[in-house]
Amino acid sequence: MSGEKKRGRWALIKGILSLFLLLLFTVWAVYYIYSHRSDFTALRDVSLVELAGIYALSFIAIWIRGYFTLFLTAPFGARVSRVEAFFISLVTTVGNYALPMRGGVGLTALYLKRKHAIGYRDFAKISLARFSTIFLIDSLLGLLAVFVLWESEGVFNRPILIVLVIALVVSGLIHIAASVPLGDRWRFLTRWIGGSTDLLKTKGVTKVVVGIALLNSAVRVLWILGCFHAISISLSFYQALLLSSLIPLSMVVTLTPGNLGITEGLLIYVSRIFGVGPSSAIMCALLMRSSVIFWSVLMIPFLRKPYRLLKGALRSEDRPSPSG
Repeated sequence: MSGEKKRGRWALIKGILSLFLLLLFTVWAVYYIYSHRSDFTALRDVSLVELAGIYALSFIAIWIRGYFTLFLTAPFGARVSRVEAFFISLVTTVGNYALPMRGGVGLTALYLKRKHAIGYRDFAKISLARFSTIFLIDSLLGLLAVFVLWESEGVFNRPILIVLVIALVVSGLIHIAASVPLGDRWRFLTRWIGGSTDLLKTKGVTKVVVGIALLNSAVRVLWILGCFHAISISLSFYQALLLSSLIPLSMVVTLTPGNLGITEGLLIYVSRIFGVGPSSAIMCALLMRSSVIFWSVLMIPFLRKPYRLLKGALRSEDRPSPSG
């Protein structure tokens, strides 16, 4: 069997598995919400002011994520406007919801190639710079939250600590390989990562991306606090920080569109450590997802020019491939 046929078969298997898991989660969620419907009456008590605040933070989060594209594509000669960067962030979000296995990332790669001639290998460098920095920042913030909660509240969870340490080690090694001259003893890092760290070696890139990642994390913490506050659940700052730092790490497990079920499971697992029940965690997830879907439905029709370009690219036979 040729390599292309193998990739096609594997993509089909992943797609079927993704849809099956999505269906399984949907059935479970409907059953759980129906069985515990009295718990979900808190959603009716969410005020318009609180809802507006949650939706505003969602918009800001999408806008901030667009700046990753704005700054990381510049070294490749691309001139991405702020509005276009917002559109790309929105398309990535919508695609991840509508397509299996983070299909929104593929849409972004396709758009950048057609509009700005950024090949898939260069897009891989952009993705590595972005996600390794996000994981680095959020794992550090998460570990800070773990030790503060352990010290102040006596709350400790070993699996969470292990996950955060692994994320810190992997993302840290990527940044070390990109920024520190390595002797022969450590050359395996360069061979392991390959040439994908070239973008992180570009002057000023790491500093800017770290700043965006920190801002992104700050907004995410406020977003989580706002969602739980809206349903009358009070979290401390460090509890929200721990939840916030783990959400990006759930992107590693890309089994369903939009990570539906994965993020909810994470929220339920971590919230229970703080004495917050599954129903409250699911309501928080519903508020977060509804705010993202709201902006996706509302804004995309107004961004006509990039939207038409993306539609034209999708009609063509051009598709992302590992070779670029």
